[in-house]
Amino acid sequence: VPQVDILGPLCQEIRNAKNADVAEAGVEALYSILESTGHKMKNESWKQVIEAISSVPSMEHSSSDWADSCQTGFRCLKLIVDDFLEDAASAARSTLLDCCSTFGRSRQDVNTSLTAIGLLWTIADQDAGTESVERALAKLVLLASDTRPEVRNCSVNTLFSCIVGRGPTFTESQWESCICKTVFGVYDAVTSDTENSEEVPNEEKSKKKSRYQVSVHHSRDSADKQWLATQALVLRG
Repeated sequence: VPQVDILGPLCQEIRNAKNADVAEAGVEALYSILESTGHKMKNESWKQVIEAISSVPSMEHSSSDWADSCQTGFRCLKLIVDDFLEDAASAARSTLLDCCSTFGRSRQDVNTSLTAIGLLWTIADQDAGTESVERALAKLVLLASDTRPEVRNCSVNTLFSCIVGRGPTFTESQWESCICKTVFGVYDAVTSDTENSEEVPNEEKSKKKSRYQVSVHHSRDSADKQWLATQALVLRG
């Protein structure tokens, strides 16, 4: 029986799960499979596995009931990147980047989002070409407009680190695209959101501190001030 046919029903069950407990059981089983037989995974199986993982932290699953399943799904993604990146990326690099971006946008845990942003660059940098880099930069531009200051600041810092790291390999046309679409794009995004920002609800504020958190006096701890801090990061970049 082809491997893709064996994994297919489990991946479909995860993608279609309406109940958090069902999804969690599915990704737990998937993690066990990856841990024990991930090195035997065939090319056509990686895409369906990664798509199943990516379906867990969707916007429809933003309630606290889905926190455990999202964490387990992210453990699967981290295992793939840490142990099977070469095989998985050669078969489904774009799908992997999409999955990281989905976890980056997830509202379940800010630290998961920050780690997912770092994985974006890990995956893209492993590709000798520039297509993956361009896709990763485009996703970082979108994440740079996240309402959570830690996430957008991490995205901005990662974006400029990517440009500095791979810039020497860019052609003139790639630099033009990078400046016009990426650098100006991220500045336009944070500028637009600064103008339209409102107070961030308390429940959306991180309960855990991170090195990307903006430290301001309580009298200046407002959404618009934090957006201005992100603008400053962009200008320094």
